[in-house]
Amino acid sequence: MILKWVVRSQSMLLFGTGLVFPFYILFLSEVGASFSEFGLAYGLFTISAALVHRLITSFFYR
Repeated sequence: MILKWVVRSQSMLLFGTGLVFPFYILFLSEVGASFSEFGLAYGLFTISAALVHRLITSFFYR
């Protein structure tokens, strides 16, 4: 039952980032950042989300 909550919250998070990140790249280009900095930011977010998801899941399985 708890795992369903974790999966749903992670799915909503990834759906939200899929909606926001295209506009984020437009914002970064206006500020003066490059596309490689956007890729780095997106990659770091994805890795950190995966690690946090893994930690939360292991916490609930104790």
